[in-house]
Amino acid sequence: MQQIQDQRKKKVLVSCFKQIGRCTVSCILVLLTQFALTLVLHFFPASSLLVQLTLSVVVLVFVLGLGRWCRRIVGVYASAPALVFFNLIFVWAVYIFIVRQAIPYFISIVFNIEVTLLILGVCSILSSDPGLVTHGSSDANKLIETKAFGVEAHNEVINFN
Repeated sequence: MQQIQDQRKKKVLVSCFKQIGRCTVSCILVLLTQFALTLVLHFFPASSLLVQLTLSVVVLVFVLGLGRWCRRIVGVYASAPALVFFNLIFVWAVYIFIVRQAIPYFISIVFNIEVTLLILGVCSILSSDPGLVTHGSSDANKLIETKAFGVEAHNEVINFN
């Protein structure tokens, strides 16, 4: 009995460390991406917008390749929700510490509300039931009802022929 509990504790610890590792990799990739994009603007300030956008795409593809390299060689994965969350936090921090001083108060309030809603939306997507779930098969007749949104499955087949 004690051995089974020890194995469960080890599995929980390993799972926690994997999640922390995925979030850490996601945070590092966000910071690397944002830093690389600022370097494009720093080294090519007199270039046209089209050239800067092209270089930004090249930098983003390079960082994407670096993330895939981490996944294949090192075996560490990034988390897509964590990438979204860290990008939102980064944009919000840059806005608060740099941009906010130069814009009107009303626009500042609107932007803060928008970012807050985006963060709450990401969190609610991660923590809630997405809606209709199939059980065992992806057949449209076997959809299970979900009480979260009051949706009823009517078990009718629609032919598009």
